[in-house]
Amino acid sequence: MLLRSAAIPHRQNRPYWRQPCALLLIALCLSILLYPLAHENHDGRILLMLIDQALIQIAIRAVGHSKASWRAGLLFGLLSLAAQITWLIEPNTHTQILSHVGLLVFYAHAVYVFIAYVNYDDVATMDEMFACACLYLLFAFLWSHAYAILLALDPSALYINDANNPDGVITYFESLYFSFTTITSVGFGEITPVSSWARAIVILQQLTGVLFLAIVVARLLSLMNRRRGD
Repeated sequence: MLLRSAAIPHRQNRPYWRQPCALLLIALCLSILLYPLAHENHDGRILLMLIDQALIQIAIRAVGHSKASWRAGLLFGLLSLAAQITWLIEPNTHTQILSHVGLLVFYAHAVYVFIAYVNYDDVATMDEMFACACLYLLFAFLWSHAYAILLALDPSALYINDANNPDGVITYFESLYFSFTTITSVGFGEITPVSSWARAIVILQQLTGVLFLAIVVARLLSLMNRRRGD
């Protein structure tokens, strides 16, 4: 049986920057900074693919409550990795969709594991606070693959003005950028949802962002205030 990181006493006494989820949060942010450098060439995409897989597998291992959750994460990760390799070898619409479907399922499992971790007990720890931040990023990654699937099926689902997209091709990194723009509700910039399906997905993602703040963060703050009161 895997123990949650927050349930291990010596981890509770670690400084905040050495908490497992704090380190994961830093790693996820750094991985985003790698996309502009690597996503447009073959070797760079392979490197990003391996880094993302490793980060999520380590995260699931760190916060999962059971071997079953880790094994499921390993299975989903291997399947998505196989789908991505297939897409790199035979790039076409079908393998592209299969690759993003695999990643969407993989991130959905990671989101489930993190939600279970944050809601495991009535004790709010510093690591769980960082886990909430990681969960927010994982939601954005999850929805980015939903947009990527939609764009593979309908390239005109999203629109970028000609000045910012002269070749008319929307890459995955732009889907990721749009996903973060949507979930944070900061307002659309140069990327606009055009099709009905795109707008429906945008609505669901915006609800996810609002409900995340209303439910998960509010619960953690309530638990921390209760602990201070005790």
